[in-house]
Amino acid sequence: MSFFKTPFYSLILICLLAGCAPRQPSPLAQSLFIKLQQQLQVVKGIYFSGRLKVKRAGYGFAGRIEAIWTPKRVRLDIYTALGWPLFTAVKKNNTLTLFVYGSGRVYKQGQALKILKSCLPVRLQLEDWVRLFGCQMWYLEKERGIKQKEQFFVLSFTDKNGVLREKIWLKRQTLKVTRIILQNAEGDWFWEVKFTYKDNKPVLALFRDILGTSIQIDYDQVKLNPQIKDTWFVLPFPSPPRTE
Repeated sequence: MSFFKTPFYSLILICLLAGCAPRQPSPLAQSLFIKLQQQLQVVKGIYFSGRLKVKRAGYGFAGRIEAIWTPKRVRLDIYTALGWPLFTAVKKNNTLTLFVYGSGRVYKQGQALKILKSCLPVRLQLEDWVRLFGCQMWYLEKERGIKQKEQFFVLSFTDKNGVLREKIWLKRQTLKVTRIILQNAEGDWFWEVKFTYKDNKPVLALFRDILGTSIQIDYDQVKLNPQIKDTWFVLPFPSPPRTE
């Protein structure tokens, strides 16, 4: 099941509740929901590239990343710091394929996912990982508490036991994510992501999770709705998109 479609992890807009009495969403909540839906509806494809750093206990990597997202397909390319391709991962029709350039081997489904786990955040599927880092937006499907700050909207979700499960900061001007914190049912933190912008364009993404994974992306390019070729998702994979 997609990360964005699960009720726990989806970005949910909550109208403020007084005790147990239900309430209609505030005008702010309704307006924010509509604006976010409009922005998400026009995103039919994403491309981004940049410098990549991944750290985990006993493991570290510095290189480059490229990724493409569409509603039904996703591609991720990882390179060495010198630009040599390491692997390409493609997911389409719910089938994950990973091609390792050094050995020429092709891995499918479980084997491919096991390799990808070395650089993917905990509990994020490939398509959700690429989308989050590519467009810095999440779905709003239901209600969520909202506070207004000078530069941000702060959205929070507390479960029925009173435990804070999610807290999200959105830029007021663009509604792009600047920070997300997720906690489990015990209220323990298990992952966080932060985005830094310049002139409303992402320049840096920082991620960390409970397993000790740390991911940093220094963006070179971010394109919404770029021209995307079907051949990029078919083996043998052609040259990576940036060389086209």
